[in-house]
Amino acid sequence: MSETPNFHHEKDLVGRILEGNEKEFRKLVETYQALILRVSLQFTHSAEEAEDITQEVFISIYKNLSNFRFKSSLKTWIYRIALSKGINHANKEKRKAMMMIFTSYRNDHQIPSLTKTDDDLCRKEMQNQLKKALSELPESQRVAFILHKIEDLPAHEVAEILETSLSATEALLHRARKNLQRKLRPIYQGREI
Repeated sequence: MSETPNFHHEKDLVGRILEGNEKEFRKLVETYQALILRVSLQFTHSAEEAEDITQEVFISIYKNLSNFRFKSSLKTWIYRIALSKGINHANKEKRKAMMMIFTSYRNDHQIPSLTKTDDDLCRKEMQNQLKKALSELPESQRVAFILHKIEDLPAHEVAEILETSLSATEALLHRARKNLQRKLRPIYQGREI
């Protein structure tokens, strides 16, 4: 079985990084930084938190690159790390939120400014409701939906990242859409999700 040029390129890149070539690691960071940041934003409430997750992902990549066995593409492997870090962050945030219920609200400064236009507030509210509904989905549905609808990956790539069959991925996406439509019916009023 012959190696594809992309696979060969990835092997060379990983080899150079493992030999200590920092310039090549910087190239890898530049190539995947925007992708990781986008994924991270789906699991956080702020750009600053997403940047922290992105940094954690690159630290994890650097520490674990020697364990990468080329059973998938480098991009797929990096997606998996980003999703894992994002899910861990979201779970920590849920635990923190539960603790906040039992304590006083200390974050009064996070109340939105009243100077925003009604359209901005409406759009922001719709985004917040979608993010909330996404966070309430079962983890497998949420991750599949984010990869397919927000990251715009085809279903077969989502299946590869999730290490599952295409039919199982399509079923997850179908259930995620149905659950989101049910949760967001009052807001989106029949629009396609």
